Amino acid sequence: MNHSKIIFVFLSIILFSGLFTSTNQVFADVDTWTVGDTGDAAGSTILLAVSMTSANDGVAVGRGGVIVHTSDGGVTWTVGDTGDAAGTTILNAVSMTSANDGVAVGNDGLIVHTSDGGVTWTVGDTGAVVSTILNAVSMTSANDGVSVGNDGVIIHTSDGGVTWTVGDTGDAAGTTILRGISMTSANDGVSVGNDGVIVHTSDGGVTWTVGDTGDAAGTTILRAVSMISVRDGVAVGDGGVIVHTSDGGVIWTVGDVRDAAGTTALRGISMTSANDGVAVGVDGVIVHTSDGGVNWIVVDVTSDAAGTTALLAVSMTSANDGVSVGAAGLIVYTVSSSIISSGGGGSASKYNTKPTFGIDPKTYFQIIEGGFSFNDVPIDITDNHWTQYEKQSIKVGESNEFETKVFASQKLKVQEFLFGIPVVGESHKAELGVEVFYDSSGEIEEIRVIQKTDIIDVDSIQIEKIKSKCRLDDSDEKCVTTQLQMIFLEPLKDSVMAIKAIDFKGRSQVTYLNDGFDISGNSLNPMKTMMIIGTEKYESLVKVTQIAKYSDVWMAQDGRAFEINEYGSSKLINQTIQDRQDTSNNLDRYNSEFTKIKKTQIDKAIKLLLEKCPECLDSFVNFADSWSYDYPLKVDRTEKITKLVEIEKQKATKVLENVQLLITYPDAEIDRDDRSISVILAEERAMKKILAEERAYLKQTLAPKQ
Repeated sequence: MNHSKIIFVFLSIILFSGLFTSTNQVFADVDTWTVGDTGDAAGSTILLAVSMTSANDGVAVGRGGVIVHTSDGGVTWTVGDTGDAAGTTILNAVSMTSANDGVAVGNDGLIVHTSDGGVTWTVGDTGAVVSTILNAVSMTSANDGVSVGNDGVIIHTSDGGVTWTVGDTGDAAGTTILRGISMTSANDGVSVGNDGVIVHTSDGGVTWTVGDTGDAAGTTILRAVSMISVRDGVAVGDGGVIVHTSDGGVIWTVGDVRDAAGTTALRGISMTSANDGVAVGVDGVIVHTSDGGVNWIVVDVTSDAAGTTALLAVSMTSANDGVSVGAAGLIVYTVSSSIISSGGGGSASKYNTKPTFGIDPKTYFQIIEGGFSFNDVPIDITDNHWTQYEKQSIKVGESNEFETKVFASQKLKVQEFLFGIPVVGESHKAELGVEVFYDSSGEIEEIRVIQKTDIIDVDSIQIEKIKSKCRLDDSDEKCVTTQLQMIFLEPLKDSVMAIKAIDFKGRSQVTYLNDGFDISGNSLNPMKTMMIIGTEKYESLVKVTQIAKYSDVWMAQDGRAFEINEYGSSKLINQTIQDRQDTSNNLDRYNSEFTKIKKTQIDKAIKLLLEKCPECLDSFVNFADSWSYDYPLKVDRTEKITKLVEIEKQKATKVLENVQLLITYPDAEIDRDDRSISVILAEERAMKKILAEERAYLKQTLAPKQ
């Protein structure tokens, strides 16, 4: 049993059980951000925080006591009223628990709360810490929440921000500035700050314990934290530092933001699941993760207006919906370009990732139905690496159709069909490859066939490209379907098949159909021949024929059998060929399949001839049968062979005479048996070859033995 497959399936089950938890699933498009409009009132005010409660509703706050709210996902914003008490005090953070309820905090211990979606705000009472700068706030319900600030201050409320009580951070936190807070329930949460400090609580902020960020975080200022559950969360800070935890904030591990992020200060983080999240920072940097903060990919903000403006906060409501705010009143937003519902509806969108035959590499959602078809029977590609596929049978000589459906955000450049692969993961060892090249306009540009032997009839290949819907219920045709029709001429040793797609950015996806195809039947190709050193005294070279495609046994015309290894060394086998050969696979001129092989070759010759000389069809009668003969295994009647050679010599002589006359007298009436010059020339070549072979064979056979 393949243990690696078992492990892979087990991990896939765990992963998919975590991802497919809702009826509506979002098609990833977090790479695209658009600048929103804050209106004249916000102007160029620095916005320091944002909190979205849905894909549509949210609030942002900033300097000068500015509060703006949106109900269309960040496209447009309206200024709210903080009342006289707020004045122009800087608001550093905001936390909304619903479209209506939320709290904002700022300098001088200012706390304001709203119950009408940010239209109007009321000042709360911070008690003894009224003069302390509050840097962050996290509300878990309309009533419960925690705010943190300078001097290690932590305050908590249970009445919606009306009154607040001071918590205890312990001696370790001391007077460290706390800059971020994330509560996952009324009891559990994490706060981060200067000097790499991380503290966590399990009693609603009454008491706090210091966590361990490890040596990598050191004394780096941590600016923000986002906990998606009691155990899982991510914190970010200066120097591009990202740390993540899976034990509730006790132990933290440094993530990788790659070289592109470098040492850019990260100011905001928002996780929407244990895997998915977005962080933002100085110079307009946006990075996102899909593995819980272990690895991060840098996003290019698509609007010029974003430029290098610092982004100071972000709030995501799904893996693809969210808003980020920053300096100069900048607001950028991203939205899902498609919703794929298990009940229907939806369409594929542009996403900046490699091609796929079924699964979105970012979200792991099934975005294509019928990614592969064989003879009009489709299957879904349920895993991008390999898909369980019951082995299919293909008969030699019959036409079969293979079809792929692929989505490529950067246009499909190459579609490959690979056959005869030994095992999953070794597509480079395929015996047969059919490559379809597309130009930039999406039309077929070139077809290449790569095969070690004549596995398929190249003339039988038919390719068609179709624009198609990725899913049956899609409204747009955003997938490319490639149909391949062809005929196999011989079986393959291995059955695994793979399909491969490459886009114009050079990104590729190889998907294996692990049980693949069993090509059955006798080969329609003549077996390989070669010349080897003879074993008899005074014998020079001996012509031998391979008895089967993958066999190491080769047979001479006199019945001797030789075993030839991969290095070309041969030895005579003492047993007769009948004792060693598999008669069911004996695909040479001495078995019953030779007639079928001969017919295939004759058909090819006729097709080629008629392409060169269409008018030859009328005079083409009983022509091919004179081209080949079946001889016994051993020559025991040389007289018969001599007569046959003499007949062929006479035919060849007549052909040569006619050709010579035609050359000498172009306008002369020549008796050509009503056949065209193309046929005569073909006969000439055939007869010359037969004559030469028979003479050589007779010379060897009739030579006196010494």
